Amino acid sequence: LLANGGTQNGPVFITKVEDYKGRVLYAYDKHEKKRVLDKAAAFVTSQMMTGMFDKRLNGYARVTGASIVKKLTRP
Repeated sequence: LLANGGTQNGPVFITKVEDYKGRVLYAYDKHEKKRVLDKAAAFVTSQMMTGMFDKRLNGYARVTGASIVKKLTRP
């Protein structure tokens, strides 16, 4: 939820259903999203959580995620 800006996206198993003539009976609408968190609150929370990997915040104690920061491939 946080990485999606506060929107909930469920899994999608079937994207399209066609009959034997190729007519589309059902097509998944990519805009089927449900807002469950305030967008600004989700952004601030996710940014705060990245602090556990930021070595610049080392001070009183070593940041929690310092041991795995080199293994991360995305925020």
